[in-house]
Amino acid sequence: MDVFVPEPLANFAEHLRLAGDFDPQRREFIRQQVPVHLIPPSQALPTSREFTVIDDVRTVSLADLINLILHSGSRSVLRAQDLADVIALIRVNRLDGRFVTRVNKRLGPEFRRLLAAVLISQKNRSADDGDAYGHRG
Repeated sequence: MDVFVPEPLANFAEHLRLAGDFDPQRREFIRQQVPVHLIPPSQALPTSREFTVIDDVRTVSLADLINLILHSGSRSVLRAQDLADVIALIRVNRLDGRFVTRVNKRLGPEFRRLLAAVLISQKNRSADDGDAYGHRG
């Protein structure tokens, strides 16, 4: 799990170190066997433009989330889970070609490629198997 930390990372990291297993070299906190990676602003590119509050937690918009994930996922094969996360976001939110206008221009071709893959993979499903996004009903 990646968590954006807008304040100086050292301040936040110290709180995590006191709370449990924190590795400052990897900027990673382990909680119930789940690694939580701290992402400073310098690594959160492209920069988020829109924020929303969900259950009192400030989060980035769906478009910015996809931009951030695509940026990291398209830079390294070791970040393949990021691309799988974008595919899941496309499916869950039933995104289509109109959404590409909200994606960073440099990342647009990769988004279109993933969107096409989702639609093609689901195209041959019968009506009983679900719609193009894998949803039933």
